[in-house]
Amino acid sequence: MSKRLLEEMQEQRQNKILGNAIGLSPDEVAEFVTDVEEQSNGGGLIVYFAVETPQHVRDKVSGLGKELFIYTGPIDFDEYPEQSDGLMPI
Repeated sequence: MSKRLLEEMQEQRQNKILGNAIGLSPDEVAEFVTDVEEQSNGGGLIVYFAVETPQHVRDKVSGLGKELFIYTGPIDFDEYPEQSDGLMPI
């Protein structure tokens, strides 16, 4: 398996975990989340959204306002979400 394919699979997996945590599909995460940073206090993440994020997507994310970012609690990217897409956890 190529390095690029492994990186794409890892990104898909991370998008699924983040999406599960914030109420979006992995495709919506890939399209509308522009950046994810750790909070300086270590208490979770700051998730930033694109200005172009449509209102129906914004409405799915609890706490997302005009600022286009949310604070989350800790998200464990090592967890294994349901593998309905047929991908094996990496």
